[in-house]
Amino acid sequence: MKILKSILLAGAVFAPLAGSALAADYSAAVPTDSQTNTGFYLRSDVGASFLRWNSFANDTGLIAAVGAGYQWNDYFRTDITGQWAGGYNIGLADNIHTTKILANAYLDLPNSSPLTPYIGAGLGYGWAYGDSYGSTSGVAVAAHAGVAYNITNNLALDVGYHFIDTVGDTNQPVEHQITAGMRFKF
Repeated sequence: MKILKSILLAGAVFAPLAGSALAADYSAAVPTDSQTNTGFYLRSDVGASFLRWNSFANDTGLIAAVGAGYQWNDYFRTDITGQWAGGYNIGLADNIHTTKILANAYLDLPNSSPLTPYIGAGLGYGWAYGDSYGSTSGVAVAAHAGVAYNITNNLALDVGYHFIDTVGDTNQPVEHQITAGMRFKF
């Protein structure tokens, strides 16, 4: 019984010290203000896209995007992205692909979890080409929503949904995209 009391007493004395040691280890793993980056970042995304080309049949394809941006503060960032989506087949053995250049603004919603949700909007120009249906181009508008997870202070995993409408002269391609990608912060 005396040994049990000694063990409990030792545990009561050393438990706070162990907790502070764990806290010190945790604080070293979490980026501090002195470890922040410059704000510039590069991004790369891949995913699936669902295309609707006027009243023609719908189809899904692949999307790849790259971009460069700047994180202004914890809540606001902007970037310019270029993306290509293709492999759509909406009938008549047609092969359709789209290309877009977008300027985007995002509102990040930091919270106490490791996930940071965001919403955003974009404006740019888009082109769509089809073997049988011809091509179209025009102003592209976008809406974004997603979540980011900071793997390290300089690397974030980003999963998002993007709605992009290209207002063309004859056709109006609309895309719903689901992407996953990385943001490399400098």
